Formats: sequence, structure tokens, C-alpha cells
Amino acid sequence: MKRGFLVTCEGIDGSGKSTAAAGLVEALRARKLDVRAHSEPTRSWLGEAVRRGFTEGASPWTEALLFMADHASHVEQVKRELSEGALVVSDRWSDSTFAYQGAALEAPGVDGLALLQQMERPFDITPDLTLLFDLDAREAMRRVGARGATEKFERLDLLEHVRRNYLRLARAEPKRFVVLEASRSREDVLVTAVAAVIGRMPPKQT
Repeated sequence: MKRGFLVTCEGIDGSGKSTAAAGLVEALRARKLDVRAHSEPTRSWLGEAVRRGFTEGASPWTEALLFMADHASHVEQVKRELSEGALVVSDRWSDSTFAYQGAALEAPGVDGLALLQQMERPFDITPDLTLLFDLDAREAMRRVGARGATEKFERLDLLEHVRRNYLRLARAEPKRFVVLEASRSREDVLVTAVAAVIGRMPPKQT
């Protein structure tokens, strides 16, 4: 069976993650690679339920479970594409749930991040490479300020907590994560991201 390669892009709001992910897909396709672009929440009915729950102010546990349901379905689709030997690039993966919803669930005696990891372990798959676009939370807030009304995670205290969660995940799995300094220019960040992917992929796939 062929074995593809799964790259995930992570980062707090305002880090430029989605822009970089789109640029990464374009750059890799220019190399004639079989690239499949994905994002979470997905464009399925489950993904729509996630977005509706988020905008309607669902409770932290309801929100976390919606994200997990969407991700469980997404994993099955990605598994099929990996079995075809594809290079899959996903804008967000389970690490987003661990970082964001883990922060929302944090409470005395409750490690939200670790709890969600344990719950997803039976159905999740570990990416081959995770690009973490790291940015100071204050700079991220400055970048998202032009959007007007902020979402609930676009608050300094929450973004700082989410960023700490991301860096905690990166420290726990240094071989999987590549932390990119997202304060640099978009062009520099993209060049570094492409190099990281090409450098990690098996020679037969590049």
C-alpha cells in the first residue's frame, strides 16, 4: 500500500497560518506533487455544525465535542488519501482542538489539553509534520483588529493561553513540530515552510 505524507498547519488567530497554508499548497503543486488541500472545520455538515455552535455561543464542552466529531470524520477521509500516496496539507488538525478548546476547558484540577488528547487518541492519526506559525499574542491581536468585532478567542488572555498550549505541544513532540517565526514577512515564512516540507518528505515523494 502506498503511504502518503500528512502536513498540518497550526497557529493562533492572526499568525498568518491560513495564508501560509494556501501558499504552501500552491508551491508544492508547482513541483508537480499530488497535493490534497484540507481545512478544519471541514465543509461537511459536521463542519457546519461546528461553525454554528461557535457563532451561537455553545458551551465549551459542546464546542469541543463538535470539533472532535468533525475531526473524526475528517480523519477517515485523510486516511483514504494517504493510502493513495497523496501529500495532504491540512489547515488545522486535532492540535487546534487541543490548544483552543483545551484552553476553554482549563479549570482547577482539569488539564483540558491532556484530557482532549486522551479522548481523541483512539481515532486520531499523528501528522508526519506540523508547522506551527508562532506569533506573540499582542501582535496577533493587532493583526486581527481590522476584522471589526472579535471572536471569543480573539482576546489577549485567551490567545496567550492558546499560544502556550501550542508551544507545550511542540515541546512534547519536537520531531514532529517545526516552529516558524510568524512575525517575519509572508514570503520568508512561506519559503521556510516549503523547505521544511521538502526536507521531511521521503525522497521517492519529492
